Parts: sequence; C-alpha cells; structure tokens
Amino acid sequence: MTDRDSSGLTTSSNPTAPPGTLDQLAGHEPSYIPLGFECLLEDGRIVAADGPYSVLNLLTAAFTLAAVLSLLVVGFLDEYRVRAEMKAGSVAVRGKLSG
Repeated sequence: MTDRDSSGLTTSSNPTAPPGTLDQLAGHEPSYIPLGFECLLEDGRIVAADGPYSVLNLLTAAFTLAAVLSLLVVGFLDEYRVRAEMKAGSVAVRGKLSG
C-alpha cells in the first residue's frame, strides 16, 4: 500500500491497512492505466487499495497483445489469399491467350 500526502508525494507504508482505515474511508478514485483504485481518507490522504490489480494488469496486457497479433495474422492471411487469387487468375488468362 502506498500513501500520497497533500503535496502529491508517494510514500510507502505497511502493506496491510492499519486498524480503523475503513472507518476513515471518504471515497475512491479509479486509475485506468495501470488498473487500480485509490481510496480517499477523511484526513485527505490517498491510499492505494489492495487487490489483484497486478494480475488484472498482466491479463489485460496479454489480451491486448493477443488481439493485436490476431489482427496482424488476419491481415497477412487476407493479403496471401488475394495474391493467390491474382496469381491463379493470371495463369488462367495466359492459358486462354496461348490456346
């Protein structure tokens, strides 16, 4: 868990929340990149929420990489198909001209 003071500086703290932290919770703020939540306490401190965010960030990166690679493979296969059709079409045209 990390604490950020009012100046925005991040300081490390105990990985487990101190007793009474949930009683001081005033709100939360999501972080989309990287995925996570920051909890706003009544005294103005911001504490990073504990959770499986590192696993979720890793899975998000893996799915993004898989999606990009899939798009590249589809593009290459489409180009290969078009070139094969053009090659087959040019062979058929040559056969008609020579016959």
